[in-house]
Amino acid sequence: MSRKKMFRFSMKDDIELLKEVSNVNPFSGDSVNKWAEIAENFMMAHEGVALDGRRCRERTSLLLSYFKADDRDKLYRSGTDEEYGEKEQLLQEVLELSEQVKFKTEKGKDESQKAQLIRKRAIENMKTATSDENDDSQCSVKRRKSNTMIDFLTHKTESENKLNKKKLS
Repeated sequence: MSRKKMFRFSMKDDIELLKEVSNVNPFSGDSVNKWAEIAENFMMAHEGVALDGRRCRERTSLLLSYFKADDRDKLYRSGTDEEYGEKEQLLQEVLELSEQVKFKTEKGKDESQKAQLIRKRAIENMKTATSDENDDSQCSVKRRKSNTMIDFLTHKTESENKLNKKKLS
């Protein structure tokens, strides 16, 4: 039974992998397919090498963890000063790409949570207004107030979303 020899990344391989990651940017969109594309492009450049997207993603994550921890011994085992500089620059680019996506995702979550809270409060106000059937005049005033409030909050949320989209683009 023959076992496949496991591919070990060299300094040059790491640099090529990081260049590919920087070009494809697997941190946005369909990451599974993008990591597979990175692996396929890497294998095309290296005949006889069998890699999958998962291995490329794991290697990139490992390099980024070394870079964040400023662990130069593990990050730069062998290579020239020129390769060190290039690898460090590529790691910085890849780190920025991953952080941009995290920032956009977190910001989007905050906005959606605010919108959900506004909707929940508006619905509660509407329920309060409709449950008070004893005083019809008070009920109609509450309905007008809640409808006005809902319209205002809806308009405000839409305006904030448009402004945030403009800022992001």
